[in-house]
Amino acid sequence: MQYKADYSGGKAKSAVFTNAYAAVLSEFSRIHIDALGVPELKQAISAYHSVTASTEFQELERMRAKAQHDEAQALWNAENKKATEIAKNALNMNLLIDDIVKLTGLSKKEVEALRDRDVVK
Repeated sequence: MQYKADYSGGKAKSAVFTNAYAAVLSEFSRIHIDALGVPELKQAISAYHSVTASTEFQELERMRAKAQHDEAQALWNAENKKATEIAKNALNMNLLIDDIVKLTGLSKKEVEALRDRDVVK
């Protein structure tokens, strides 16, 4: 089998990595299970491979990964929005930028940009 890295926007597509990793793991498992001579284990792994090879399973896995990514993105956006609100309030209270950075977790450039854009009332 030949596996080729597929890059999109500088990030490897997880499906390509997952498939390549699964193939390596599968080959590793096959060698060790053959060496152990455990028929039940061999049968269970064979059943696992037949289930995970189905297009239905792969689509469900893709949808699960997308939902997980979307949830993480929504959480990050909410946290960033809250940190920005806190920074604006702190700027209105004339707190030092270094203190606001510590308080919010925003970078110094982000806090300065808030200040410079006259977002602060």
